[in-house]
Amino acid sequence: MIFLIALRNILRNKKNSASIVLLIGVITALFFIGNSITGNGSRGLKRSFVDNITGDILIEEKGEVTMNLFGANTPIIDNYFTVPVLSAHSALVEYLQALPEVSHVVSQVSGNAAFEVLGTKEAALLCGIDGDAYFEAFPGIVLEEGRLLESGEFGAMVTVEKAQTIEKRAGQKLRIGEPLLFTTAGETGFKIREAPLVGIYRYTNPTAYLNEVILADAQTVRILASVQIATSDVEVDEEALSLLGQGPALDSVFGPPAVEALGSGSGVSGTAPPSGAGGLSPPERGADALSTQDAQTSPPRQVAPSGAGLSPPEGEADAPSPQDAQTSPPRQVVDLVEELSGLLAGNSERREAENAAAAVSEGGDWNFIVLRLAPAVNADLFMAKIKETLDDHGATAVGWRFAAGSAAIIALLVQMLFNAGVFLVSIACVLAVVNILLIAVFRRTKEIGTLRAIGARDHSIRFLVLTENCALGVVAGILGVGLGALILALVNGASVHLSNELLASLLGGEILNIAFSPPLALLSLLVALALSVLSSLYPVEMAVKIAPIVAVQNG
Repeated sequence: MIFLIALRNILRNKKNSASIVLLIGVITALFFIGNSITGNGSRGLKRSFVDNITGDILIEEKGEVTMNLFGANTPIIDNYFTVPVLSAHSALVEYLQALPEVSHVVSQVSGNAAFEVLGTKEAALLCGIDGDAYFEAFPGIVLEEGRLLESGEFGAMVTVEKAQTIEKRAGQKLRIGEPLLFTTAGETGFKIREAPLVGIYRYTNPTAYLNEVILADAQTVRILASVQIATSDVEVDEEALSLLGQGPALDSVFGPPAVEALGSGSGVSGTAPPSGAGGLSPPERGADALSTQDAQTSPPRQVAPSGAGLSPPEGEADAPSPQDAQTSPPRQVVDLVEELSGLLAGNSERREAENAAAAVSEGGDWNFIVLRLAPAVNADLFMAKIKETLDDHGATAVGWRFAAGSAAIIALLVQMLFNAGVFLVSIACVLAVVNILLIAVFRRTKEIGTLRAIGARDHSIRFLVLTENCALGVVAGILGVGLGALILALVNGASVHLSNELLASLLGGEILNIAFSPPLALLSLLVALALSVLSSLYPVEMAVKIAPIVAVQNG
């Protein structure tokens, strides 16, 4: 009975009903279209970052502010913060790899640098990675030229967009094998590092932010970012150690010279070596003299009579002066130092490569652990699960938005600002609908008074008015969603090209293509219904206050 009365009232008051449907329908259409656009951009950004660089969850050292992959999530003052090293990296990796919800665990060290190539200078966001595991976790990375960086390999990879920019500026094509010179400046001074270009790649659904990323070996990024690596004591080759047993010992090197003292004249006082021994006898206070073998193979020096000085052997240069004998190191020491220097210089490059490979294989120092979750695993619920363990290790977890940094956060803020604007417009819509309903209620005073006179209770009157307005709200919601879907279809058919890189990244691509979202359509219907209910609250209370005597007085 009440439903029939409500339907009759809607049809009888066509103007009021049409006004209410129009107002609520327009608000619903705006809500649907706006959230379809921003939601499409949010989904596009999520695909771009999760499949390409951030993963589902980022594990980082707990600090004053949250960090994204390349710095602090604090606009303007982000340069005052440095990305901390994840101190409990090894323990956390072992813990996370054992969880069934996690499909991939990847470590990363990050930094910012400038790099020079082909006479051009570019800024870059550096990702220090372990190649094999990294590319397995991120299927959005597609190789265009060269090869993928392997685990433990020394080199770097740039994006197709970055390579094209360099080609335009340099006037020549960037080729595989070209050296990239990276430079950074910080509290510890300037850091310079060169790495060969091993590959050129592209991201699936790239953004302006991702185009600046350079993938490099972890050791190169550690050096540029001044990340210290804990290493064991330096090992010296056995060949170098064996040289320490040859030649004079340290005491004889830094002790008194073989010639003890000078005589009163120009000669040297001393005792000639015994027959067959050759060489000079060690001084009494020297610790260790030359070995017996050295003494036997060394040619004997002639000792001149007192006052005559030393006469050099035939075919040899003049013997050094007594002053030179006191200040010059023995020849064996010079030979020993030269041989040791040669060995160390020859092995330095090999040791550097071995240390870099060991740092990668053993873990080294990393800034982040990037997690890819198994399908159907909720990231928020998983972060709540591991929170206690992370707290115990001084770490924290953030989602992909905070890991991506300003690009994803700006998209979220744009969506929030749009919805705030829709909310303000909705308030104006509610006020307008309230006025329309109040007028309708006052016009129906006789009807409502009569219903109360024949026994209708307050809840029946409330239910009648709410039913009418909710029906109008549902109709307005359907029309609003239909109008919004039609506008989206027209926009998609026009293939609108977005030339602005920031706008393209926020909306999920250079070609504007907005998908129809059934959950959003249902939410829009609920918004329309909510607007109609809110608009009815005050008029309903006015309706139940109409007394039966009023209907009698009005005839």
